[in-house]
Amino acid sequence: MICQPEAETVRKLFTAYLELACVRRLKMYADEQGLKTKTRTLESGSVQFGKPFARGRLYNLLQNPIYIGKIRHKEQLYEGRHEGIVALDLWDRVQAQLTSNRVTRRNRKTATHPSQLAGKLFDDQGKRLTPTHAVKSVRRYRYYVSKDNAVRLTASELEAAIRASLENHQAVQFEHEQKDGSEHDLLTDVERAEVSAREIRLTLAGHEDAIVVPTKLQKRGIEQKLVLGAGMQREPDKVLIKRILLAMDWMDQIKSGQSVSDVADAAKVSPEYVTHTLGLALLSPAILEDIIDGRQAPHITASQLKKVMIPASWPNQRMIFPVN
Repeated sequence: MICQPEAETVRKLFTAYLELACVRRLKMYADEQGLKTKTRTLESGSVQFGKPFARGRLYNLLQNPIYIGKIRHKEQLYEGRHEGIVALDLWDRVQAQLTSNRVTRRNRKTATHPSQLAGKLFDDQGKRLTPTHAVKSVRRYRYYVSKDNAVRLTASELEAAIRASLENHQAVQFEHEQKDGSEHDLLTDVERAEVSAREIRLTLAGHEDAIVVPTKLQKRGIEQKLVLGAGMQREPDKVLIKRILLAMDWMDQIKSGQSVSDVADAAKVSPEYVTHTLGLALLSPAILEDIIDGRQAPHITASQLKKVMIPASWPNQRMIFPVN
């Protein structure tokens, strides 16, 4: 049965987003209007009162097909057994605006801030590595180079390696998951990065201890290729493993007859979070074994997997879960 006050809150948020075209401004609007999340009654009988919407919760709400009477499963939408509360035309326009914003944000990040480690990157002698670029056949290639050109690193490789290492770091990953939304780029937290032949030493805002990432520099023409995790035996990602076990448990509950909403209420999370997490219960045995042994690629983390929909096909899963 539809709770009309809660349905009205959802419709207000969808309508306001079209006018504001920005989730950050939508959150400000929700706070000003006093809009809050659903009040839940737990199995214990205690009441969990609604809270102000976080940006991440708003992103999920705006993309949840449950509000148009559908359920998402394995990349597909299916007709649900419930009535939708948002008009299909409104839903379509909101999805188009979200997609447009993602493209604009990606292009702006690439064009306006192409070298995110500028002013923060040094070699093991304390000499600054500065950003530069070369254009070949209209394509632009970015590098970080030392003044004497003795060190020349491909910017995209270095930035991806550092970002992946931070996402795989337990403490950093936990902090990242507490932030609103999934748009926060961990590179912005780096205050200083020192690159040597054997490691990258990272100093992060709010962290007293440096994070050391074992690496190896290999010559590649005039450039140097960065090999992440060279000679390093990775520990299994306990956060990711815990998330997979949770997904399996939720899948069992749904197979036994519980609804997604029932599972979400019991776990004190949103239905969209449950729906997205369920994909982890469909991983192939080979991929599960890689994760348990810590052999998955460094960028495969619980935080990173929030951004992708896991396919049901095992061969297609391997494209997302490469071995390190």
